[in-house]
Amino acid sequence: MDQAACRRDFAYIRDTIEAVHPRFLLEPIAEEWAARATALERTVADAGSLLHAAGLLTAWLGDGHTNLELPFEPGICSDCLNLPCRWLGGPGAGYHLVVRRDAGPFRRGDELLCVNTAPVEALFQRVSREIPHESEAMARDRSTGYPYVNDFLLSGFHLRALCGPPPYRLTYVREGESREEVAPLEPYGGCADFSPAEKSFAFCGETALLFLDECTADSETAAFL
Repeated sequence: MDQAACRRDFAYIRDTIEAVHPRFLLEPIAEEWAARATALERTVADAGSLLHAAGLLTAWLGDGHTNLELPFEPGICSDCLNLPCRWLGGPGAGYHLVVRRDAGPFRRGDELLCVNTAPVEALFQRVSREIPHESEAMARDRSTGYPYVNDFLLSGFHLRALCGPPPYRLTYVREGESREEVAPLEPYGGCADFSPAEKSFAFCGETALLFLDECTADSETAAFL
């Protein structure tokens, strides 16, 4: 796609959202929206920058349901660090990015600290600007649990923009010991696809990790806890 075609696509996204989104009927945001859209349009030069600009534009609305859910497609964004992980913790205690099942040299319960020299929390803060969401919890969940390139934290699409070209060296902690491993970009293999609700434990030294996707008031959950 050449620059003119990419900018036409961006204009279509901008105009369609403006025509149908209820915020434009309820709040005086048209002027601020137009200024933001104009500034982002200037950054559009190719398919990659178009997707980043569209993410930044839709996330600005503060609406988790108005977004471009772009699958991993050959030629634009088809690879990732094929590493299933999730955020544990919370605002008070801090968040930790933890591997949720064995993958290559990584083991369930490993805590990821950095990609190259960039802390994973810093990467999330930058990626979250392109994830349409209504709360930080939603953004974190989507950054590890959505099968779309514009949400997934460890997609090649985001990593190239944030950390430069591969290879990517991951720093992680296992049983209190800091380790490093080069993780290759691989074709997307469903590592972030939706999966059945998980209820399970993992152990890291003397620490037990509880993985609980949902807490339903039923006898099964009570028995598990």
